[in-house]
Amino acid sequence: MKLQKSLISLALISVLGACGGSDNKSSTPTPTPTPTPTPTPTLITTTVDGKAIKGTIANAIVTVYKYVDNEAVKLVGEELDNTSIETEADGSYTVTIKDYEGVIKVELSVGPDTTMICDAPAGCADVEFRAPIALATVDPTLTLSAISTVGSANDGAVNVNVSALTHLTSALVEAAEGGVNTESIQQQSSIIANAFNITGSLTELEPTLVDNANAVASEDNFNELRYGLINAGIMSALFSGQNNASNIMSTSLASAVNDLVANGGALLVNQDENVDGFELSLADVLNGASEAANAAAEAIAADPELAENTEILAQLDQEETNLENQSEFAQANAGDNGRIDPVAEQPTEGDAIAKAKAMVEDVRLFSHLFEVGTDSNSAISGEGEAYVALIEEAGVMVEAEAASFLLLAEIADAITQLSAMHEAGTLPGTVFSINDYLSLEGAEGTITFDEETANGGILFSVNATSGTEIVKISIEAIIDENGKDVTLDLNGAIESAGAKLTLTDGSFAKINLDSAISRTSLEDDTFEGEITSGELELSVTLEQKATANVTNPVKFSGLVKTKLMPKTVPALSVEYDWNENNNTGEYSFQPEVETVILPEMLTLSGGFSSAEGNLIKATLTASIQDLESYQSPDFKYIGKQVESFATISFSDDKNTIVITESDMVNNEQQTTETRVFTPGSQAGEWSATSSVVSAFPEEHYWGTGIERKIITKRFDSGIAEQGTLYTRAYISGASENNFGAKSVRVTPKDHNSDNLTDSYDIDIIDTNWDDKEYDATSFSTLIDADGNILTSDGNIHPRDTAWTTWGVSSIDQFMMDNDYQLIANPLTVNNGAELLAQTIANWWKNQRSVTYDDIGQVTTFFSEEDLAVIANGPEGEIALDTYLMKPLLKDAFNVDVSADSKTVVVTDATVTRTFNVDYTSPGNFVFDRKVSPEGQTEVHDIRTFSTVDSGLDIDEINMFRSNTIDSTYYSFIRIIPIDTNEDGLTDHFERAESYSEYINTDGMLVDVNGEPVTEYRSHSGESFEDNFGSFHMPFNPLTISNGIEAYTNWLTNVRGSMLYTGIADIGSVEVTLSEAELNTLAPGETTTFDAYITYPAITDSLENNDVFLDVNAALSLETILGDYQVNLMLSGERTALSEGKFDLNMQYKLPDEATMRKFSVHMKTDEASRMTMNNSEGVLMVLKEPEEGSTSNVIGTIVVGAAAEKVADIEDRDGGIFIVYSNGEVETL
Repeated sequence: MKLQKSLISLALISVLGACGGSDNKSSTPTPTPTPTPTPTPTLITTTVDGKAIKGTIANAIVTVYKYVDNEAVKLVGEELDNTSIETEADGSYTVTIKDYEGVIKVELSVGPDTTMICDAPAGCADVEFRAPIALATVDPTLTLSAISTVGSANDGAVNVNVSALTHLTSALVEAAEGGVNTESIQQQSSIIANAFNITGSLTELEPTLVDNANAVASEDNFNELRYGLINAGIMSALFSGQNNASNIMSTSLASAVNDLVANGGALLVNQDENVDGFELSLADVLNGASEAANAAAEAIAADPELAENTEILAQLDQEETNLENQSEFAQANAGDNGRIDPVAEQPTEGDAIAKAKAMVEDVRLFSHLFEVGTDSNSAISGEGEAYVALIEEAGVMVEAEAASFLLLAEIADAITQLSAMHEAGTLPGTVFSINDYLSLEGAEGTITFDEETANGGILFSVNATSGTEIVKISIEAIIDENGKDVTLDLNGAIESAGAKLTLTDGSFAKINLDSAISRTSLEDDTFEGEITSGELELSVTLEQKATANVTNPVKFSGLVKTKLMPKTVPALSVEYDWNENNNTGEYSFQPEVETVILPEMLTLSGGFSSAEGNLIKATLTASIQDLESYQSPDFKYIGKQVESFATISFSDDKNTIVITESDMVNNEQQTTETRVFTPGSQAGEWSATSSVVSAFPEEHYWGTGIERKIITKRFDSGIAEQGTLYTRAYISGASENNFGAKSVRVTPKDHNSDNLTDSYDIDIIDTNWDDKEYDATSFSTLIDADGNILTSDGNIHPRDTAWTTWGVSSIDQFMMDNDYQLIANPLTVNNGAELLAQTIANWWKNQRSVTYDDIGQVTTFFSEEDLAVIANGPEGEIALDTYLMKPLLKDAFNVDVSADSKTVVVTDATVTRTFNVDYTSPGNFVFDRKVSPEGQTEVHDIRTFSTVDSGLDIDEINMFRSNTIDSTYYSFIRIIPIDTNEDGLTDHFERAESYSEYINTDGMLVDVNGEPVTEYRSHSGESFEDNFGSFHMPFNPLTISNGIEAYTNWLTNVRGSMLYTGIADIGSVEVTLSEAELNTLAPGETTTFDAYITYPAITDSLENNDVFLDVNAALSLETILGDYQVNLMLSGERTALSEGKFDLNMQYKLPDEATMRKFSVHMKTDEASRMTMNNSEGVLMVLKEPEEGSTSNVIGTIVVGAAAEKVADIEDRDGGIFIVYSNGEVETL
């Protein structure tokens, strides 16, 4: 993801780009305030409501304290409305405080019936997930607290929720140097909230009950959801590794509090293995929170009604990714003490308008930090531009070096194969050519087996090249005891012309198999295990090399790790078939299944730096949800599986077979075929008949059908092996003379007199070689019972006229070299099923195509496995897998002809083509052609034809052409009649041509210097018509008088009568029109033509608009811009194939201050006209384009607080963005 794109796409620069100062105030005078009398003192009564959630804590004792000289003093007597307070079953409580204004602490303690729900998915020691913990017996000394303020500013009511996070905050507040006060509450609360990426007040936000599927599914505040997940994550951390719940929470929380206070609020990132006892670590909490998100998602998905809430499921998936990303970023950027620095948020002093203004200033500052090409804050924005460039250059580097990672994956697979061979004891030597194991073209070098290592591994070294890449890696392969896991420890480097990738200690790849490798299965080659998943964890340095084009090379140092999973995807193999006979080619496609390796989870964490000294710390986490169960979509067009075109049924003896075609097959092709096989007296002797009956004889091209017969016989060849006679005949119902017979005689030859076959002579005769007419009413008139072809008078046809080939090595070789001579090898056929399998392979060429009305051409493809099934003659009936390979696209082209015939407009889904003729007289007109593709540059081609008196019997034809795409190119062509014998008559023609990009004011073609260009002349034929029909001269201009004639001639001569186009998501579409179809074009009429899809838009179907991978990602960045420390976290989830929703959390430290400011931006790409921003002080800015037709210039509003008090309108004034506050003040953004 590019930082600049992230910001601009969220409109911080482009939408809010009209930047100015905050001193552009309204000139409206401020009225003199009217003095108000001093109010009479009133008794302050505050109702405090809240919930105790760690999970839900019921029947807990609630005690409220005030602070006197920084000491907590219990409120008693008249200070409280009720001094005996307990939480309800849902954890809620209410207490009324009388006549007190200031800081309070709400503390929960354990009573005799206090319970707490375990919200840790792994359970709470011996208490299961979602079960209650009886605290009176399990942890009676547990207390939880929260600190807040009450008073007149609260309007008589305040929320004080109690959680693990408020308890940690309370400890920090009470330990603060300045004592317990409003400032320390805000500061310490923001430290804890920021540590866990929560926006808002920890006491006012109500953490979601993440152990309750209904509560999660109904949650609409994602900060409260994250709060609930973190709350559960703390529970998981507290009970991790514990078997008994007794006193765990109280003792572990006390340890966490002491550690946090001792380190000034700095959280430990990972537990220190050298420290005994409990340590609360950020990584453990985030991992537990991620488990809670996963558990909640599973619970919702299991409830059909709740599962309809796909938005919350997507949010839970996104939270898992965000939590993983935060953990990785923290681990990569922890300080020397293993902790993250505590950061407090800078509060805004003042009322709602003051808070709104402060957020506007935050937005303005971020716009300036990264705004490219402006003078505002030029020093800082210039530095921001440098960092934007660094991100872009880093992306280019990683993309350019993707081949290195591909090569590494290939090498890992090769080492796995060699390791398996070593395990089996079948490793053939110690040095292996690498190109025997890599699919990459041009790979050269060796893999060397070095030794067995002390821990049972196998050490290999790789020294190879692939293109510009040089590989020097040592790899230790270790096969796990279970035989299902292979781990490869990696060390070394891959160097290309552009960069060097270095793998350091700790890098490894792991491949997981679905079944165990055994020595036996490897030795006898029966191992059929498949890779089920894999892992890759690389500690790398990727360093770009300085070149003439790379002046500021980029370097990445850090960790790359991913979990990989293979997925099968429908795909199309593509071949281009060239026809030597007519010098034309066409593409053919065949469905197949390919395996792609996808990252279930990918993390990249480290630092990007440039030679100029810029540094960005970055962590990218991306995940694909439910990858294991993901099913790739079928193709929609070419490659789509459709209803089987036929079924095949077999008799028990495999000798009677019926092929019944579907009613989907069009009437001109639909048949039912019955095949009967009769074995002979010996192997190689048999006969077979095929009766094909047309379903619609009046429409079928075979009429009533076709009958076929094959007879094979053996004969004495004079040596040990007998000869073979193969004869076939057919009679079709299409016409009286539609028949034929062919006889192939295969004679074994002994060239060295050892009575054994050395080669074969093969001769072929055909009824077509008899010039007399046959009766052909039955097979007996064409062939006899011994397979001899008969002459038209009924005699055996002599073979002296046969076509003969000598010295053939085998019958199978002859069949390979000579298509359609033998349908099957007579010697290898024993029944009808085997004959059908060979017929499919040799006659059908492993595929059969038919046409479905209104759908297109469909094809069944036969694999070797399919042929083996057919040859075995399965019981019952089999249906043939059938695929749409040439889809019909209805109404693909519309051809509109104007009433005056001058203009023809051809439209399709993406292009409009206009052809116009402005006619003057024969040979004198303008042919104007425009091609207007949707969203692309228009092509404008104008050809002006004119006649010039040549003084002969035929005029000279001139054509001046201007062709404009991005620029204009000119050509001038003359067809000149030549009289060689001076008789005044044309004897031949010459063609004069000139071309240029330039033209002068007189209409002459000139070169760049204004000089006339050279005219090239050539002989162009003896006939006038020889000069036309090419691209430049598409028709004889003397035959053109209107647009229809020009268009049909142009289409026929230039495009071969083909209409074609390309349609996104569909592919290439074309149809060739017949002369009769072209003749249907008429003045004032619209003619529609169907067409076929001939090349697909995609050749693999991993995703489409309806079925796509559920991807979400999170990117964390940290850098220094000027005096500002900037932190960004961009998270996004996919909502459609090309759509998504994004959240951008922006945070910066103020210059010379320990505190920071932050806000968040939210948008969906399918709602690009709307964007929201908010911060922890309750400010919400909503930007939205006005409805179409609206005259209002208001494009947004700003509201503040839980009551959504509107404090400003955002107006677009001629491109300038103005904030108009409710008190009359105005400023630009």
